[in-house]
Amino acid sequence: MSLDLHLARDKQEATYKQASASLDWHEHGLLFGNGKLLSDSYPLLSRMRDYYADTQFEGDELEGLIQEIEVVIQGCAGNPGRVLALQKILAVCRQALIEQLQIWVLSD
Repeated sequence: MSLDLHLARDKQEATYKQASASLDWHEHGLLFGNGKLLSDSYPLLSRMRDYYADTQFEGDELEGLIQEIEVVIQGCAGNPGRVLALQKILAVCRQALIEQLQIWVLSD
């Protein structure tokens, strides 16, 4: 089981498209386990905290999400696993901006 990030116009399209990136349980734990990312500090990124809940990011939220991820990456340079997981999400965000699509985060 993984948390899959899909680029799509709507949820229906996202459900049949191949994921652009996936976070497995371990990677998700590196980011959110034991309260590592506080929702007050990173409200957009924290929407991915629940491994079993779907969420989406669209339009102007993408730029805010990118900013949050960049701040977190700067603060965790000593944790390469965490940085790699964040870089996966960051790459999908940048691609979504280029293609003007939403990101659908779906638990499979």
